[in-house]
Amino acid sequence: VPGFTAESLTGLDAFSHAEVVCLFDRVRDDQITRDARRPRGNPDWPCVGIFAQRGKNRPNRLGVSVCRVLGVEGAALEVEGLDAIDGTPVLDIK
Repeated sequence: VPGFTAESLTGLDAFSHAEVVCLFDRVRDDQITRDARRPRGNPDWPCVGIFAQRGKNRPNRLGVSVCRVLGVEGAALEVEGLDAIDGTPVLDIK
């Protein structure tokens, strides 16, 4: 993350997990969902509201993943289980 140094991650390697907050920046305004839909477009699954699913087309475009911390090297954090595509902006790590 630009503007942060290795000191920003000091001590994070002692944690088993971290929450990573991302911005789904590739979702266009016309793709936002505010109502119910079938998760992943699967017709066999019941309709559920956007807040009852993991869809990226959320009104606020925020994603949160609880990730296993694998290691910290300098200003780089390696995690497992991040639910985001490569290049997705990270807003915060908790």
